[in-house]
Amino acid sequence: MENLTTKKKNNLALAVGFFLIILVSLVTFYRPTFRKKTPTIPDAVPTETNASSARGIESDELSKKIMTESDLTIIDIRIEGDFNKEHIVNSKNISASGLANALPSLDKERTYVIVSDMLSIQDTAYLEKIFRENGFQNYFYLIGGFSAWKSKYNPTLSEGNPASFVDQSKVSYITAEELKKLLDSNSNNVFIIDLRKSGQFSIGHIKNAVNIFLDDLENQTDKIVHGKKIILYDNDGLWAFKGAVRLYDLGIFNVFALSDGLDAWKKKGFEIVK
Repeated sequence: MENLTTKKKNNLALAVGFFLIILVSLVTFYRPTFRKKTPTIPDAVPTETNASSARGIESDELSKKIMTESDLTIIDIRIEGDFNKEHIVNSKNISASGLANALPSLDKERTYVIVSDMLSIQDTAYLEKIFRENGFQNYFYLIGGFSAWKSKYNPTLSEGNPASFVDQSKVSYITAEELKKLLDSNSNNVFIIDLRKSGQFSIGHIKNAVNIFLDDLENQTDKIVHGKKIILYDNDGLWAFKGAVRLYDLGIFNVFALSDGLDAWKKKGFEIVK
């Protein structure tokens, strides 16, 4: 009799245990149904951020705009150091924090494309807000930012890094003595650019040189005479190298950097004018 009672207790314990296993399994299976759903990003962000997504353009589309639209302005809002290192040709560097102050002075009839590293939802909402508040209609954002532009092998302007094999491959050099011989034999086929600041240029420069400061070179290519050998120089050759890289990136290839600079030119006693 005692064995029978013990057996019933064991069976009951097994039944209860089996029931609990089934119950836990059912709760686990249906748990997602009972859980409150988290809203997706589009439902959770303000309306203006949703609108900005329609203003995103791919790199290929921006490339077409550059080729076909004369009223296009590209604004790069990355930090100044990154912009100077490399950027889309003819783009303007305005910080995100400074853009609100800059917008009132910009032409509202032009088309604007914003370039960044990567815009967050908060960034696009802010930019959308300040563009609308200033009455702009034609503004877009480059999807994927500058890195997406580069990944498609679109043209960029490099600062010119002497340690870069790629940048070194863009530059041809000429020495002071070689330039002197070239000028003595056929000076009409040479266009010389002094990349130093105007104050240094006025103190003394190579005869017939034109002064275009290095940082202005990108925006003053209209001053360059094409069809001639273009010689770039500064004091020691570094800026000449940088200038040659930039002209190469701008599609101007018949360029030579004075490797030993104006300092070597002076030491050799070659002509300097004021």
